[in-house]
Amino acid sequence: MKNNIEGKEKLKRLLYFHNPWWIDHRVPDSLKLTYQRPVLKKFLEYFKLDRAILIKGPRRTGKTTLLYQIIDELISKREIPSQNIIYLSCDDPEFKLLTTPSSDSPTNLTDLLDVYEQLSGRTLTELKANEKIYLFLDEVHFWEGWQFEIKKYFDKKYPLKFILSGSSASLIKRGSESLMGRTIEELILPFSFCEFLSCQLKDKRLDKIILNLQKNFATSNLLKGVTGLFSDSLSPIDQLIPYQSKIKILFAEYLNRGGFPHLLEVENPILWQRLLREDVIEKVIYRDLVDLYEIKKPQVLEKFFLYLADHSSDIMNITNIANSLSLSREYTLKYLNYLIESFLVFGIKKYSPSVEKQIRSNQKVHLIDSGLITVFGGGNKEKRVEGQKVESLVGRCFLKEKVFYWREREEVDFVLETSSLLPVEVKYRNQILLKDLKGIIKFMEKYGVKEGIIVSKDLLQKRKQDDKILWLIPAWLILLMVN
Repeated sequence: MKNNIEGKEKLKRLLYFHNPWWIDHRVPDSLKLTYQRPVLKKFLEYFKLDRAILIKGPRRTGKTTLLYQIIDELISKREIPSQNIIYLSCDDPEFKLLTTPSSDSPTNLTDLLDVYEQLSGRTLTELKANEKIYLFLDEVHFWEGWQFEIKKYFDKKYPLKFILSGSSASLIKRGSESLMGRTIEELILPFSFCEFLSCQLKDKRLDKIILNLQKNFATSNLLKGVTGLFSDSLSPIDQLIPYQSKIKILFAEYLNRGGFPHLLEVENPILWQRLLREDVIEKVIYRDLVDLYEIKKPQVLEKFFLYLADHSSDIMNITNIANSLSLSREYTLKYLNYLIESFLVFGIKKYSPSVEKQIRSNQKVHLIDSGLITVFGGGNKEKRVEGQKVESLVGRCFLKEKVFYWREREEVDFVLETSSLLPVEVKYRNQILLKDLKGIIKFMEKYGVKEGIIVSKDLLQKRKQDDKILWLIPAWLILLMVN
């Protein structure tokens, strides 16, 4: 009983600490920042749905800032009383101590709501019609059993709106499976090139031009958008001409630095590399993954990550990597999965009409951000590293699609499977010869595909090869269009 009372007193202090708007009726500028990502509008639309909102993605990609911006919108624009908004970081060391299952009386959601009712001076049942309490739980996967707590209140139709974030794919997935049909999810990654450009230039006219281009450039119909660039009618791409020099300069910077939002203002290259190392190695590998999966040898996991950084966009031979790391094949696959689940890397499987062959194929693994390759890779020659970065960034654009690679002696970097097959090959240079196209042409011949896309450095061309058409698009342009 005593422990429970102490726990609730600590919970009161935590709630006041994490919810400064209860006092000032506004979100501090230092928390909400100025740049708003386009996805913010999408989240605000989700409030119309009777579902919990789940924001997932790697650490330090601005998920917490998004939560604060949503809170600011609710208070300042939608006139939600500030006392109706509860924010808690489940990664707060004090909160983790309160909720650990090994404690005498672990804090649950009922305890949290009891404390909130005491502080607000009213119960949930006393709320007006259509009035809600908005409960923001940041890094929710650190609260064991969170999904069952939320399900209980969701199914009883309590006047609660849950907005959740998390940086562990497997634990979020496991939780959302228990909340099947009760959540809507969105993946937040480091800034895309479009977001990077918008944040750096702050040019509303350019933002509008790019938005017009993107309307015709859905990844589910990529070919239509690409062919539209070659239309005889006036294209929005013509409006980009005055900006192209700036765009190309910033694209080179983006390839080097990547898109982690909190590092964009750090000008000293030594400092931003050090901060990125600390964020990934110390916080994700040695803390988050060790805590979540009880990893006994984090140094081996670090070594594995460094290997992947040096071989981003390579096909992984698990047996060879296992031998190199002195790990069993089983543990090597586990460690790869942990890195994928922390959103540091992503893998794509080999294309085959046979689902069985797809499942058994080795994955092609990419790092999620070009800055990670800059800092943790570098064992390969500079030109190859540039190509790796561009290929991984293009692959990231297709994460929500059915995407594969293809290899039969020759290789195609990406194969999109929608209503038809679309091969996409990255050749990040300005001299592209017929011999460079052997892989994509072989694929097109084998599967009867008439059109394909080549991602170049600066070439914007339409090439015909026998009865096939190859569309050459600059990397900076395709990354702007497929946001």
